[in-house]
Amino acid sequence: MNMKLCCWLWVSLLFCSMVPPLLAGDVEFEASGAILSHYMWRGQRLSEGGVFQPSLTAGYKGFSANIWGNRSFKQDQTNEVDFTVSYAGEKDKYNYEFGFIHYGVIDNVDSDELYTSLGYSNALNPNIKVYFDVNNGKGAYFQAALEPSIPLGKEASLNFKTYIGYVVKNSYMGTNDEGREFSNFYNADFIISLTLPLGKGFSLEPMIGYSTSLSQNARQAIKSVSVGQAANTLYGGATLTFSF
Repeated sequence: MNMKLCCWLWVSLLFCSMVPPLLAGDVEFEASGAILSHYMWRGQRLSEGGVFQPSLTAGYKGFSANIWGNRSFKQDQTNEVDFTVSYAGEKDKYNYEFGFIHYGVIDNVDSDELYTSLGYSNALNPNIKVYFDVNNGKGAYFQAALEPSIPLGKEASLNFKTYIGYVVKNSYMGTNDEGREFSNFYNADFIISLTLPLGKGFSLEPMIGYSTSLSQNARQAIKSVSVGQAANTLYGGATLTFSF
């Protein structure tokens, strides 16, 4: 059984399992739409210009299923649809999550990842995530982050996010100038956003970010897969979210 079929089965089973609690009103939904200057993924610039990224998540007692897409304004087409199934929980000040992601890239190579994360709730909100490519890349990607947030009133906040990535022989993340996968520091992203409650379940989050490569190998790899061979990118946009 291939990984794509496994993904569809996981998503189908999860949504089917949510039917009884959905009828009882226990399932939570979140829908969002982001308009961004570029499609950015782990330091890679994957669009020539602006994009629209819709997302829909259904959750029940820690379990969740998500469908996410990317539509290019310049090409006027949807070029990626991803599916994620996961479970998240917390213990004291620790929070954790594990799940499965299918990257459905239209007119290009798909891949699949298993991932897990561990975080700690304090002023800096540190967390670490590990992604294992189980399909095309056959490697891993580690991401360490700090995500402090400053409350600005009822449900409003100023958010700071810093991500540092490390790749481990994952060809899906690109190859160096010798055409080989490698293990080295990969990318760093710095993001500032503002969460603004709009009432009745709606919120708006404008953001601005900067992404850069962290090693010569990573620079070559990111340039090899990025639009315009970009290794550093300033980007921004806003996300409208509705929770119900």
